[in-house]
Amino acid sequence: MTTDGRPTCRSRHNHWPTIAGLLLATALTAFSTSSHAVSIQFDGTSTLLSGTDCQAGAQYQLGTTASYKGTALDMIVEITGDDNDYVSGNISVNGTNRFYECFGLISDDPGDPELLSVVGIDGPDNGDSQEPWSTDLKFQLVAKGSTTPVTVDRILMTAFDLDIKPGNTGADNILLANPGAVYLDRNTEATHAKINIAGPGGTTYTDQLRGTSLKDCTPETDPACRGAAIWTNVSEFSFRALNNKSGAAPRLFQFSFEVSYFREMALGEDRGDAPVSYGEGASTIDIDHLLGAGLAPDNDAASLASGDAQGDDSDAATSRDFDDDEAVSYHGNDFQGQTLYLGRTHTLDISAFGSNKLSAFFDWNNDGDFGDSGEKVIDDRDITTGKTPVEIRVPDDAVVSANSFARFRVCADADSCNTASGSSGSGETEDYRFEIRSGDSDQDGIADNIDIDDDNDGILDTAEGDGQVDTDGDGVPDSRDIDSDNDGLLDNLEAQSSTTITSRSSGPNVDADLDGWFDRYNSKLGGSSLPLPDTDNDGTPDYRDLDSDHDGIRDITENNGTDNNHDGRVDAWSDSDGDGIPDNIDIDSTQGNDSDGDGIDDKADAAFAANAGLPDSDGDGIVDSYDLDANGDGFIDVLGDFATRVIDQDSNGTPDFRETAEINTGLNGAGGGLGSFGWLLLLTLPVALRRKNKSISRQAS
Repeated sequence: MTTDGRPTCRSRHNHWPTIAGLLLATALTAFSTSSHAVSIQFDGTSTLLSGTDCQAGAQYQLGTTASYKGTALDMIVEITGDDNDYVSGNISVNGTNRFYECFGLISDDPGDPELLSVVGIDGPDNGDSQEPWSTDLKFQLVAKGSTTPVTVDRILMTAFDLDIKPGNTGADNILLANPGAVYLDRNTEATHAKINIAGPGGTTYTDQLRGTSLKDCTPETDPACRGAAIWTNVSEFSFRALNNKSGAAPRLFQFSFEVSYFREMALGEDRGDAPVSYGEGASTIDIDHLLGAGLAPDNDAASLASGDAQGDDSDAATSRDFDDDEAVSYHGNDFQGQTLYLGRTHTLDISAFGSNKLSAFFDWNNDGDFGDSGEKVIDDRDITTGKTPVEIRVPDDAVVSANSFARFRVCADADSCNTASGSSGSGETEDYRFEIRSGDSDQDGIADNIDIDDDNDGILDTAEGDGQVDTDGDGVPDSRDIDSDNDGLLDNLEAQSSTTITSRSSGPNVDADLDGWFDRYNSKLGGSSLPLPDTDNDGTPDYRDLDSDHDGIRDITENNGTDNNHDGRVDAWSDSDGDGIPDNIDIDSTQGNDSDGDGIDDKADAAFAANAGLPDSDGDGIVDSYDLDANGDGFIDVLGDFATRVIDQDSNGTPDFRETAEINTGLNGAGGGLGSFGWLLLLTLPVALRRKNKSISRQAS
């Protein structure tokens, strides 16, 4: 940046460190249930916490007028690296000499400082006065008057007056460490580039903003000469201010922490990118009303319709390095390309920023529009900052297709985005391609959407929650899980009466009416429905109860299963992060490679090129050699005959998991003939006698 600066800015003496010539506007925006941004503005106070002024290691605490969720904020700034010879002095700004320190606060109003100024110069270095200069800075938001970090939803940072001059003044550069997104004005006079440059303290700079204009931009009047970045869910961020050939002329940079400066850059429209037939859904970009974690979309100057709904994912000239369509996820993965099944209810997570109204549209009949009955699945639902789970039920008569489309829209006001096409006003629009399949969980040739017993366990889907209940939390709802509580005992066995346990594989397995339910369970066809016993009368049927007889001994233990962690469930399955991917192949646990970003380690991913040709029997994307349930029946394969084995040690016709007087151990019915209740009396008798003796003693005294 040149020393033209702001024509009316006045310097304030604050004993600040040596900082590279640069002007940044940083806006911190914090939302809970409000969409009103909280701007960070300095209150004019600063304290040198440690180190020597204007040298690496100096740390300063700046007072602000801002707060986040009720916590008043300060900002700590540390010089982490320094190659800058400027300390203080008069600088000619548009023909007027003004006093600037290496690092300070300035404003048009001396009592209302809003900009953070940085001045840099490089003196003679090994006889060369034309060396570049730079200053590395780390910023951290803290609770006022303390050093306690405060993590905020979003920090916006805008750099002003990025320009370039031939000769000895070089180009203004800002190197950013891992921002979520980088932005330039629509009429930009600056550039952005991806970089990989090591900074102090293990910092890596990943993005570069660089001035390109020869006209000497002025800070306030030329948004085209600004650059900006957003960090989400952080308390600190870092950057380097750099001029690559400053010579003897000092360079002035400036910063602000107010939303208004960034808002002047985040202008234009965001557009959906589904095929043309769906109509264009346009939204006016508003940094207070967004889909996603808080990254503003780029300006879409024209239609981005595409066959795969990814036309908006390529970066425009005004922003860089993030996916515009990143707000909707399914099982922790981007919703783009995901599969939904007929007749099933799926839970999607919708990320948003600010207080918004959400509407969503699905083309269930695959006719190329969102205008049919039932295709508006969400209508003006309130949604605020964070992730919101929403349930989407696929109609039984939806058209099976590999190319179905959905549109999600948020807006500031009710009734503004509750139509699929047209302008929604302030907000954002995202489109996704997804797949609809029929699904046949039990492979009986009857699709789940018309199968009244999806898992063929003899229990009607309606009794098992019809896709809405997942007792063991394994990602497979009870209506499609043949072991709903994952205790190693099949639902079919636990649903039978206590005296007649038979394997479901024993015939006759006839389904004359093709409803997906064996005739032998259908009373209308001369069968007998399963009784679904609840042995301990606790309101939970045995097939969902880990301790069916409530004797304190888990069913899996009473059936001689292995339960090393004593959770009542089979040990072979572990999903510690609850994302539906077993730990043995979950990239979060294996720390291996995941080329396609689906969460499955490449070694087990059927889609990985090196695994081409390896069997994937159930088509779940996991090669059989790593799939704990290779046949897709909802039950761990390695359990062998345990799933159909029922232990009855006393041969009285009642399986041990339903009987409190078993003969496994003395405590639960072995040897001396005492049942659990008898042993309980013996164990509690000494306590009772002791209490009685204490009572007698007190009375005697």
